[in-house]
Amino acid sequence: MAGYVLILAILVLGGVIATVGDRIGSKVGKARLSVFNLRPRNTATLVTIVTGSVISSATVAILLATNSQLRDGLFRLGEIRKELDITQAQKQAVESELALAQRQKQVAQRELNAINRSLQEALTRQAETAAQLQQAEANLSSLQVEFRQVQEQEAQLNDRVQQLAQERDRLTAERNQLAQELQKITAETETLRTQVQVSQQTLKDLTQQQERLKQEIRALETTKDILTQSIGTLRQGGVRITRDQVLAAVVIPANLSIDAQRQSILQLLQLADQSARRELDFPDNTPIILNVTAADIDRIIARLQVEKDKNRQLPPSQQSDSFIVRIRSAGNYLRKERNIAINADIDHNRLIFAQGTTIVSLPFNPTMTDAELEEQFNKLFSLVRFRVVQEGVIPNPETGEIGRFGGSLLESSASLVQLVKEVKQRQQPVEIRAIAKTNIFRASSLSRQLAPIELVIVEDGKEVARFG
Repeated sequence: MAGYVLILAILVLGGVIATVGDRIGSKVGKARLSVFNLRPRNTATLVTIVTGSVISSATVAILLATNSQLRDGLFRLGEIRKELDITQAQKQAVESELALAQRQKQVAQRELNAINRSLQEALTRQAETAAQLQQAEANLSSLQVEFRQVQEQEAQLNDRVQQLAQERDRLTAERNQLAQELQKITAETETLRTQVQVSQQTLKDLTQQQERLKQEIRALETTKDILTQSIGTLRQGGVRITRDQVLAAVVIPANLSIDAQRQSILQLLQLADQSARRELDFPDNTPIILNVTAADIDRIIARLQVEKDKNRQLPPSQQSDSFIVRIRSAGNYLRKERNIAINADIDHNRLIFAQGTTIVSLPFNPTMTDAELEEQFNKLFSLVRFRVVQEGVIPNPETGEIGRFGGSLLESSASLVQLVKEVKQRQQPVEIRAIAKTNIFRASSLSRQLAPIELVIVEDGKEVARFG
């Protein structure tokens, strides 16, 4: 409201001064006054200018006198602006501090809430601890009572310990005496245990030998029946070649080519033909008497290929490196009979006895006579031959032999005498084992070396001599 009044006063004052100045100028013009030697017109103009200046000065003076804000705005504008900038900066700082204070207040509030929760939990734990403390005090009272009881029992036990110490001394003396007796009994027990173990091992070996002998006897009885039937057939018709008799056999490596296989089969058939002519009393220059065609040879080779394919499908440890091909007679044939029909057997040349394997063993006693020892050795050789053939080793078709040791020892009286002498030098019964000198396969006897077998003399489980 004061501003409006001031503006109204300035307007009124300006009009009054303008009117006064106009009248003064008119009078000065009419009077044609001259100031500073000016022309009256110029003097009137000067008066008008002065009057306008007075009006402006009076207006400014009135405004400055009546409005302090105008005075400050006119004379202190720069200072006010500086103060305004400082105030604005202070305002921004205060606002930042206020925002920071607000965030700190929120953090403090969260911490206060956490402290309140922790306090509440602490109060809960304090209550639980107080309850546990009461329970512990009650337990302490009970334990104190029990402790007093234990002290009383301890006193009683001390008395009992003294009594037991005296009893212990007495028992210690008895224990020492019993320990001496126990040592004697233990020594006697060890001696008896050793004797029992030796007896059990001997009984075990004898039992195993008995079982093997029973099996061999049964197999010999079966062989006897077969031989009896064959002898009857021979007596009835003078048969020189019997059914399934092996005329020739050969070992063919698994990696042999088809052409090489065919050549081996042809050579095998020639050997079989020579064997048949020899059995049927034909001269050496007699034409072929076997009834074999090219188709028969092709079938033998085809069967060999099938066996090779089966062999490749076996695990590596069960695969064979070679195959045995045997030519057998398909029937019974008389002397001078021709057109001999044959069958071919193909089998894997598998391992029968690994090197060092015991084939047969028999006990020998130094108290035996020379005749009894020789008979026992003959029995050992027979069992070895039977066992080797029974396990699958093929006897040599021409000689019937299966091992190298048998013939050499039996034919050499010096070797047999040396064996007998070695047995008689022993102070107690010994065991003679026939073992495989090298790996023995099914076809080992088909080679010139035959199956390598040697004899080992064992006394108390230790080897003392070796022959072969």
